[in-house]
Amino acid sequence: MVFQFILAGILLLVVIVYFAVVYWQITLTIIGVIAFLWWFSNRRKRRNSDEQYEYVEQESSNYQKHFEILHLNQDATIQQVKEQYRRFVQMYHPDKTCIGKKQSEEMFILVTEAKEELEEYFRLSNKKISEQGVM
Repeated sequence: MVFQFILAGILLLVVIVYFAVVYWQITLTIIGVIAFLWWFSNRRKRRNSDEQYEYVEQESSNYQKHFEILHLNQDATIQQVKEQYRRFVQMYHPDKTCIGKKQSEEMFILVTEAKEELEEYFRLSNKKISEQGVM
């Protein structure tokens, strides 16, 4: 019984290799499609242009968690975000803190990401306001 499965597996492998050699153009096309689908499903936020930022903003328009990480209200300004970020960076910097190094690194990264996301939020909102004013 096991021998039959091994033989069937070898036969399947031979058929696949034969197909790949004889129909190499189709094989390359299939490999290209699979590679593109893998890339498309695993793409990350791209920060090359404003259009991509707007695409990301439409996906996750909830910035509440970033305000909560920095202990700020939704109506905070960019200056308040920067001041609060500086306080937290001094508090959670891995070289200057008393809490565990791993915990401080995680909090430092979390606070930094929250600040970057909120800066993008303010930049996009200012861009939208300026575009509406021009029209």
